[in-house]
Amino acid sequence: MIQFEHRIQISRPVHQVFEFLADPRNFPKWQTGVVQSTITSPGPIGLETTFDEVVKIMGWKVRTTCEITQYESDRKMCFKATSRPIAYAGQFSFEGGGNTTRLSVFGAGQLRGLWRLAEPLFGPEVKKESAAELGKIKEIVESRAPAHQS
Repeated sequence: MIQFEHRIQISRPVHQVFEFLADPRNFPKWQTGVVQSTITSPGPIGLETTFDEVVKIMGWKVRTTCEITQYESDRKMCFKATSRPIAYAGQFSFEGGGNTTRLSVFGAGQLRGLWRLAEPLFGPEVKKESAAELGKIKEIVESRAPAHQS
């Protein structure tokens, strides 16, 4: 199993960071391996929202089916994906104060079938990419106009 955990400070209010990250349609904007992410369930994004992703794994495009498993506005969002040849899960936790958000990201994934043999090669790359993706999140969110506080 491949696991990673990273934290970063973002100079924007927690609601603004949560709003960006809790929308799976934004995943391709900051996740290197996500080619496409499409909401597949009706209604607003929240608990049990489903979405399909197309992800690149070692040069191959794989379609995954995902579901939001926890959703606490401005606090936490978790999702899981199931498919062959990979299953993965992600968790975003948000702590805010004023115009600063501390974002914690945890991810875990497991290659299945014969792909498991590639896990020792794939794991270090995933950890490296996930750390760089936090910088991309920070760059995107901080480039947006600050949310107006009332």
